Formats: sequence, structure tokens, C-alpha cells
Amino acid sequence: MNKPIEIGQNYAIANLLKYAKEVVTSDGRKFYQFPFWFEQLPGNFEFLIHPEMPEELSMFICKSGLGGDNPKPKEVEL
Repeated sequence: MNKPIEIGQNYAIANLLKYAKEVVTSDGRKFYQFPFWFEQLPGNFEFLIHPEMPEELSMFICKSGLGGDNPKPKEVEL
């Protein structure tokens, strides 16, 4: 099992909480799930939120998983 990553205060993530699923446990702990994809716009540090997987991303992942000429998605290194 992966360990949680401490990121401290992060106002950008706090602003996204209205788009997340929220669960509050009986002891008051809050958990959030972001069920969408982010896309970084070229040439800057702005992002788009996609409520559903974009078609071109879906095709990219499918082709790379089938051994196509697309590079594989980068795995997270924890």
C-alpha cells in the first residue's frame, strides 16, 4: 500500500474541492476524490479540468497499451 504524501497548505487544491467528491467520517475526517483529468496548457502553468477523459487521451492510452507507437504514460514514483 502506498503511503500518503504530505503537501501542506495548498490553495490551488483547496479551490478545486468544489469539484471533488467528499466523504466525512463519523470522527470528522474529510476525504476528497477528484474524478477528472487535468491538462497543462502549453507554454504556461495554467490547467484545464476535463470532467471526462478526452477522446485523444483515451486513444493515446489505448494505443500505447496495445504496443502502438505512442509512448507509455509515465508512472508515479513514490
